[in-house]
Amino acid sequence: MLTSLAGTAPALAVSANNPPPVGNYIYWDDGISLTGPESHVDLHVGGKINYDLGNINADEELQVAFPDFDGSHDNFRHLSVSLLGHAWDMLEFKLEIDFANVKDVKDEWLRFTKGSILPHFTFGHMKEPFSLDMLTSSTYLTFMEPSLPTRAFSPFRNFGVTANGTWNEEKMTWATGLFHNTGSYSDAGDAEDQISDANGFDLAGRLTGLPIYRDNGRELVHLGLSYLHRFRDDSINDPTAQDRTRPESHLTDDRLVDTAVFYDQGQELISLEAAWKNGPISLQGEYFHNIVNSYSSLQFNGWYAQGSWVVTGESRKYLTGGGIFTGIVPENEFRFGTTGWGAVELALRLSQVNLNDKFIYGGKERNFSAGVNWYLRKKIRLMTNYIHVTVEDRAEPPIKSGRADIIMSRLQVNF
Repeated sequence: MLTSLAGTAPALAVSANNPPPVGNYIYWDDGISLTGPESHVDLHVGGKINYDLGNINADEELQVAFPDFDGSHDNFRHLSVSLLGHAWDMLEFKLEIDFANVKDVKDEWLRFTKGSILPHFTFGHMKEPFSLDMLTSSTYLTFMEPSLPTRAFSPFRNFGVTANGTWNEEKMTWATGLFHNTGSYSDAGDAEDQISDANGFDLAGRLTGLPIYRDNGRELVHLGLSYLHRFRDDSINDPTAQDRTRPESHLTDDRLVDTAVFYDQGQELISLEAAWKNGPISLQGEYFHNIVNSYSSLQFNGWYAQGSWVVTGESRKYLTGGGIFTGIVPENEFRFGTTGWGAVELALRLSQVNLNDKFIYGGKERNFSAGVNWYLRKKIRLMTNYIHVTVEDRAEPPIKSGRADIIMSRLQVNF
């Protein structure tokens, strides 16, 4: 959730000879900010640069099925500019455009935040309230990409309206929304991983709780439940769907598991999530179950479990107002000629997705991932991921049992 920008302005001494400042001023604070004591609007211009490179080594079966999969690859994963703002202490707004590969509008929303009791209402193009892994910003993900089932099933961004709030001093959060299932704001956005064209409406909701929350969040237990109902109507929309996912890497456009397009009269998707954190050690996992009303009932599922250890002692930050993690801030930033070396994090993840049921043979995939993150400064991170991929039981292209190894690195700079 967006927080106030006004408090980030540099402090100015006030005295008889130095009265309070007037007008507006522009300053740098992890981006360009515009504010002032006479201004009713605070603006912050930021950006994100993610450059990935790596190599994929696939066995013969996967090379035959996907001729462009194997080999060295690189790309700009994100190259975006964002505008964040507050207005009159009651409005928040955001616009983010990603210029990597194909121009894609990510976030475009307006939020009403007046009052501490009433919920916040948001209108526009945004992520649906579903899944801890999906709602966590790519800036703060432990791995370079979300897990297999997160990408295969989660709705990602759509046009709609949401209401969200908290209970019990932010120990519990709730969010619900109604969305037009547009698939993507451009013709090649991430949401095409799920459903490619506008074909109905989504009703989504998420509840989270903190049964344990100590030491200002350094120790916590997080539990969550997400639910999504996808409405489809033969007389109005094209009632089709397609579940698929990349192998936790954007170095390739190949989807090693893919249901292909199938008839869809509606879906019920449930996600159960849990996380535990004690200082520098954290665990996190989710289970996804998708029930599709097709010619007969279809059921797909997936899960992931991951853990990380911040060797230098820092702890993942947690946003109680949103029920999500917000990354790691190094206590001693990296600087040449000093003892500061930033923060180092080691991570492991196991994930699985099953897209086979009845007449659908999209395949099964299981990935084992290991990662190293070096947080040089608050907004600069170097990442390296190794992924061992196993794919089986896919009908078209036929894959009986394929294997691949992916190693990739990322330079991430945010401002």
